[in-house]
Amino acid sequence: MSSSSVPPRAAPAEPGKNAAALAQRAVEDVLSLVPEIPLQMDRAGVGDRLRRAVQCAYAVLDSDVLAPVHHDGLTEAAALVREARALLVCAGDRREEPSLDRALDGLDLAASALVMGARAVAQIQLARRSELSGGGRRSSEPPRERPFRASQGTPSLHAFARRPLVPELSLDPSVPPREPQPAPRKLKPPATLDALKAFAAAAATGELEKKLGEDAAEVPDAPAAAPPRFVHEPAVEEAEMLRRLGRDCLEDIAIHRDLRRPNAIETWVDQEPFEQRLLDNLDCFASVGAAALPLVSLYFAEAKAPDPGRAFAVALTFGSIEGRDTVGAAVATLKHSAPETYPGWIEGLRLAPNPEIDAAMAELAAGSRVPLAAVALEVLALRQSAPFELASRLAWSARPELAERAVRALAVAGPRDEAIAVIEGVLARTDSDAVFLAGAEAAMRRGHGPARSLLRATLSGRAGPARAAGAAWLLCLGGHEADLEPLLACVAAAPTAQLARGLGRFGHVGALGFLVSLLGSGDELLVGAAAEALERITGAGLRETVEEPWEVELPPEAAAAVEADALPIPVRKVEKVVTDPVRWEHWRRRNARRFDPEVRTRGGRPFTVQSLVDELEATSTPPPRRHEAALELWIATGMISAFSADDWVARQRAHLAELRDRVSSANFPAGRWGFGLTRSSMPPPPAAPVSYPPFASTMVIELPVEPTEALPFVPPSPGAAPPRAPSPAPPADDGALPFVSPRPAPPASSQQTPPPSAHAALPFVAPAEGASPLAPPAASAASSSVPPAGGALPFVATRAEGRPPTDEAPAPPMSGSALHAPRDVLPFKRSAAAGPAPAGADARQSRAGLPFRAPGEAGAAAVTPTLTLEQHAWLWARRAVEPARCAELLAQQGLASEDAWLAADRAWQQRLSADRALHERWLHLIAHYRGQVPR
Repeated sequence: MSSSSVPPRAAPAEPGKNAAALAQRAVEDVLSLVPEIPLQMDRAGVGDRLRRAVQCAYAVLDSDVLAPVHHDGLTEAAALVREARALLVCAGDRREEPSLDRALDGLDLAASALVMGARAVAQIQLARRSELSGGGRRSSEPPRERPFRASQGTPSLHAFARRPLVPELSLDPSVPPREPQPAPRKLKPPATLDALKAFAAAAATGELEKKLGEDAAEVPDAPAAAPPRFVHEPAVEEAEMLRRLGRDCLEDIAIHRDLRRPNAIETWVDQEPFEQRLLDNLDCFASVGAAALPLVSLYFAEAKAPDPGRAFAVALTFGSIEGRDTVGAAVATLKHSAPETYPGWIEGLRLAPNPEIDAAMAELAAGSRVPLAAVALEVLALRQSAPFELASRLAWSARPELAERAVRALAVAGPRDEAIAVIEGVLARTDSDAVFLAGAEAAMRRGHGPARSLLRATLSGRAGPARAAGAAWLLCLGGHEADLEPLLACVAAAPTAQLARGLGRFGHVGALGFLVSLLGSGDELLVGAAAEALERITGAGLRETVEEPWEVELPPEAAAAVEADALPIPVRKVEKVVTDPVRWEHWRRRNARRFDPEVRTRGGRPFTVQSLVDELEATSTPPPRRHEAALELWIATGMISAFSADDWVARQRAHLAELRDRVSSANFPAGRWGFGLTRSSMPPPPAAPVSYPPFASTMVIELPVEPTEALPFVPPSPGAAPPRAPSPAPPADDGALPFVSPRPAPPASSQQTPPPSAHAALPFVAPAEGASPLAPPAASAASSSVPPAGGALPFVATRAEGRPPTDEAPAPPMSGSALHAPRDVLPFKRSAAAGPAPAGADARQSRAGLPFRAPGEAGAAAVTPTLTLEQHAWLWARRAVEPARCAELLAQQGLASEDAWLAADRAWQQRLSADRALHERWLHLIAHYRGQVPR
């Protein structure tokens, strides 16, 4: 028989290791149950025996089946478990205390598993007794001692000579135990009739009770121990000194958890010195050796209140010592911790180098304790090591906290097609907004085209505010240029700082007018986000130096003095993007012809994937924006990388260098909307180009130069007079405003496009000295960023042939609204049903031969809406903010059903899409009514 026909040999059964692993988990669960038993017991004796049993289990797990310790460890562990069970039985009745009953059941399970495993190992050793020479052999020994290697940038995995580790856990009761009832005193029974009569008389008169009380009070106290004759203080032992040194190291590690996080004036590279000091303390603890290792769990248990810093120190320290037992000790300590410490555990386990953490977290995630399973899934998702089978199974969990983390892990776990199948199923059936958004993000990161259609349907449907805002955010990061209209409508109905920043990342110049209008909002966060978005798109370089208070925690006495105005608030000078809407509107008008609405713009130039890597590398990028840039990079490219903005700085540098090489070699097209660009197969380009939304390209939302008082809010009625939108102000030249200096005309040689700067797309970097922020962007091969000089409209550009292919077919119309309906090929083209232009429209629209006028559109019948413009805008604003009151809001305006609203909305959207001025007024009314909604 040839060797190729021999069937593969099956893996040998390991009954001893299976029994030891089962007993270890059961004993650790019992250790977590002992503090919940409110009974008097020998807790020290129970804890000592159970910890020794766990130590024996680890000895079995680290030895071969033929080693003597493999059988002896099982038998000794079984004896220790039985002794601990006997101590628990003496504590009370298991039928009256559920926690005691569960603990006894766990010990019964561990004892039976150990006994059966010992019998199986004995049979194997008997059958292979000829191999038991020289005391047996070991094939998987515990970690051997290795030369010490200091940590540089990232933690080293240390290994030194030691015994298997058992965590020192506190078994003190979580609630005060009940005092045991004293045993009744036994009296000598009467022997004669006279003695019986005397006993009855004493009981009737109370003499018997008095005598029993006196006898109990006369119990003598224990004699005090005599002091020793020669009292002296012995010298501190070497082991005690090492323990003190190890505890000092643990305290420093806990403190440096907060120090490695950059504050308001630090960059992400400024945390590197603090990280190295943390690693130095970690190395110092490892150099102490086995003397201080058992004290790690005690350091966590001695905290007076839940402390995430101590949890981080325990997780990182145990995770930096090689071995399965150290990770097991960390998990056992985690099971005894409060939920307030879970963030520290997640951060420490995520940064630790021990590879055994992945298997331990997968086992914990499959357990029955939901909070701990959620922690384990979070760690696996951050380490990008979640098993696909586990993540796909927990994605269907009825607990949202588990399903959300499992679906998020599927963004990188498992094969793409299988992961997408699971994600699609979860998205189709979940009712949780958190699970839905996590699944949509995972699908976008996987480059799944239908995910965008699902997000568009979410915006047009009756989704709640949280789901709609999350869908809009994901579309901002990976949407198509045709998504501008629903995005603007969503942000206008419920503007937030995140969505304003999202419009900046979306990179459509049609959103500039709307972002300028947001600068007039009274929300400071929204104004700052809108200014940041404007700078991100245009790269205008409009900056100013302002003073802002320090974001520091003052001592109590200083805080009290600041509140009493006795101490000035410390301020600092920072450079920020200008938030004046007049300056931005003036700049936008002067530079309108620079930008092509068919090109995604970042920093005044066509968007490139390299700009995201630049943003991640730039030291001026705030930490929250680095997380947003990383998510945008994954969605835009579909890449799977181990980079994380919360990782060690040294590891971030290495991952960023790798990302830059991958992005440079991929040759992504510039100025394109899309996502998942690294997929092996791309769909063919559409037969006809997607038309550009007519209102967004020339949308101008003017703001008055002087502030005006807020209008009183009155719900519109059918006969109410419509409020007037602010009239457009004529464009001012350079000399009309004092902050704009005349700019000389550049020489002929300077008309060439300067090379793009590495940080041109970052709103956090000021332009270099001598560089003009108004320099025209580089011309691309697909389309020109500067329209012809004779164009009548500032943003009109002819769509070039060979448009980069889209990743999916055009989205279907949303909610039957003409606002979201597919457009014709020509930009600014009105449908035949739109009717003639209104009298107040731009006079330029009456010219013949313009590309935005369709042949034969004059004289077409227009659909008459059943609502006034004010009523329609009021319903749009109120339905977005108060989705639960849709029926009540419709009834207030005389609409009997949702179908009546859809018909009225369809009619108004046809008029709005044909009349730019009317649409500007509609957006102004939405912003006005939304601001008057009571919070």
